[in-house]
Amino acid sequence: MNTPERRRAFTITELLVVILVISVLLLILSIATRSVQEQMRTTTCRANLRQIHLAITGYCLDHEGCLHPHRNLTRWESPITGEPLDSMDDQAYWGVGYQDYTGGREIFECPCVDELAGHDLALNPGKKVFASYGLNGFGRYNDGRWDDDLRQNVFGHPRRTALFEQKSEGGYWLGRSLLRIKDPAGTILCQDSYESVLDGNGDIFDHWYQWLGHGKDYLRHQDRCSILWIDGHSDLRPRAGWTGRWYIGEKRNDSPWLGQ
Repeated sequence: MNTPERRRAFTITELLVVILVISVLLLILSIATRSVQEQMRTTTCRANLRQIHLAITGYCLDHEGCLHPHRNLTRWESPITGEPLDSMDDQAYWGVGYQDYTGGREIFECPCVDELAGHDLALNPGKKVFASYGLNGFGRYNDGRWDDDLRQNVFGHPRRTALFEQKSEGGYWLGRSLLRIKDPAGTILCQDSYESVLDGNGDIFDHWYQWLGHGKDYLRHQDRCSILWIDGHSDLRPRAGWTGRWYIGEKRNDSPWLGQ
């Protein structure tokens, strides 16, 4: 009578090889999944920016071509009453002025946001803060560097920036017409930012001192920043090559501010 052959079991070495192969495959799958997820978040961010541009354009069409007056903080509701803030409230985020044209505030949240000025997101995981994008307010803030004389040299007027102007000294910074921007394809409207408004007081990369620990909060997309330009196109830019020229509204290489 024939006796059945005994099946040979896997050796320890063979089992280790199988485990190693499976581990490598899982690692490759994990990397691919993260890459796809990152690409999806980046796509969502850029879609947000396009929707923001449409909302701002709609507002401008209804307001003689002009942007909403400048707002500098990050709130949508009153911290005391919880009621929605008026768009001219001093605590309002700049996006509040365009909410009638956006269909909601969700487009102001970048899906890759990690931390924002005034919001300790690390202590509040999962909290949604709809203030992810910083508006170009470059040159508005008087901080010992920016003053009427420098604005005169850079923008051609002592109370004017690329996007805003004062009708009288000490008055509101009112929105300018986007049609007056001489270089709309080369001028930033808004971007990924730790701060809600970029004033030019140490908060952009070629003159960087205010938020030294928060570079990653500008470079959210694989070390690149998502930017919306005045003409409506968006792209991703690395820190290398960053220039204040992108904030002044015209093609200039001789600005007294550049390179300082």
